[in-house]
Amino acid sequence: MKILHTADWHANSNYDKFLESSNQIKEHIIKEGDIDLMVFSGDLFDSRLIASHQYNQIINEFKDFAELVPIFMVYGTPSHDYKGSLDIFEKINTKYEICVIDKMKDSINYFDLENKKFNFANEDLLLIGCPWPSRSRWLKDSELKELSPKEQNEKYEKRFNIWREKILKINQNISTILVGHLQLIGSIPTKNQDISSENHNPKQYYDLCDYGALGHIHSSYKSKNLYYSGSIFNKTWGELEDKYFNVITIEDKKYEVEKIKIKTPVMLKVECNEEEYKEYKDEFKCNDEVIRLEDIVLSRSNLNNIWFNIETKNKNSYIIENEIEFWNKHLNEVRLDFIKVKSDTLERLEEYSKDISLEEKFKIWCKQKKENPTEFQLNKIKELE
Repeated sequence: MKILHTADWHANSNYDKFLESSNQIKEHIIKEGDIDLMVFSGDLFDSRLIASHQYNQIINEFKDFAELVPIFMVYGTPSHDYKGSLDIFEKINTKYEICVIDKMKDSINYFDLENKKFNFANEDLLLIGCPWPSRSRWLKDSELKELSPKEQNEKYEKRFNIWREKILKINQNISTILVGHLQLIGSIPTKNQDISSENHNPKQYYDLCDYGALGHIHSSYKSKNLYYSGSIFNKTWGELEDKYFNVITIEDKKYEVEKIKIKTPVMLKVECNEEEYKEYKDEFKCNDEVIRLEDIVLSRSNLNNIWFNIETKNKNSYIIENEIEFWNKHLNEVRLDFIKVKSDTLERLEEYSKDISLEEKFKIWCKQKKENPTEFQLNKIKELE
């Protein structure tokens, strides 16, 4: 059996980039011809779309996948996959079924391998949906207002473990895939990805599965049997990591995981004045391989400064190198986010790769986010070490 794991498409953040990456995933499914199931771990959308043409385009693109393979998906964060946004998939006709999980209490499904559909009878594969587990979703408004952070954490852990024990009673001797949108303690987000430390979950909460197909962290990341596929394109300028989707092969309850790389553009963002921009356009106007989004002004701090971006599909392109060299001549006047972000990313990776404890790494992460780790979180980390 083969399962494709992907997440964090944020389709309307940059529809063209989303489409280019999603088409690569679709082409892999068609080319291989042996993918039995696709699991999608949340954040299909990036923001609310109401009765827009783009909303229909995204729905139709995702529907194309359901013509190729059955899909098991969970909601992402409320700010992206807003309430009700994925319900349409339960109403449209496709060759295969799309199973959408909104609430954890409705999260258990069996997947019938032979007939390629979800049901509650066959025990070929147990699928567990885990959409955005957090205190804010599990506690009542009154509890969030009246209880101390320590009391909130204790109540959250107690309720979560009731759900967890229910799963553990069911999944004995059954291959089990957990599909979740959440953050694990110790996982490393990409630079500029805004994640609250409140929603860090201990890894031992999720030892109930053979493979954890996770979303929310935009970089590809693994911790034992728990995997983030990462996002499918560079959504923010801090995301310089390569992008992937995962293919899991299951045979006799043995799992092999292959990371399939997605070709994504290199990006360079430049801030310059109009005279420098004109000089640049004149020098590089013949380089058709490079796409200059010169009609899109990303930001104007005043009339004399412009931000724009350049991208190329070839990561080793000499054209990008030449353009960086061109802008290096103007370093006193020009801001190169590409160089700045790359330096910051390497510095962050160096910090995390040091031979220090998980607790110290978590404190570094909290310091970067300007948040204080709670006693509950630190105790959970100590249990892991």
